[in-house]
Amino acid sequence: GYYPCALALKMDQYAGGRPALPGISVKIERCYAEAVWRNRCDNEEGFYRRVRERPPAAVTENIGEMDGFKIIRHPSYIQIVPVDPRPIFTPPPKPHGRQEARPAQPVPMPAEPQGAADAGL
Repeated sequence: GYYPCALALKMDQYAGGRPALPGISVKIERCYAEAVWRNRCDNEEGFYRRVRERPPAAVTENIGEMDGFKIIRHPSYIQIVPVDPRPIFTPPPKPHGRQEARPAQPVPMPAEPQGAADAGL
């Protein structure tokens, strides 16, 4: 009978052969390894085609609230957010319109302690 790998084996024997396909042992005959590889590639192509036609929905689940935080489960992580988000620092409101600059106020000097002038300080 005719074996499809017989010719490939003879050619590999004389040419030194090709390196093994990724993830397939060199102990497997080349024609069978190529069939396995072709099958893997076809399966991968089918997977990508199905995903393009009908992408998976990102499902989120509101788990509930605990100690003032809302807990939301996403497909790859869990989000925890405050129920009443308040900013940590609130800057003072900016004045509207143009305001005139106020002149600098003199800073009062502290009074000298009694007897300081007599002591030469």
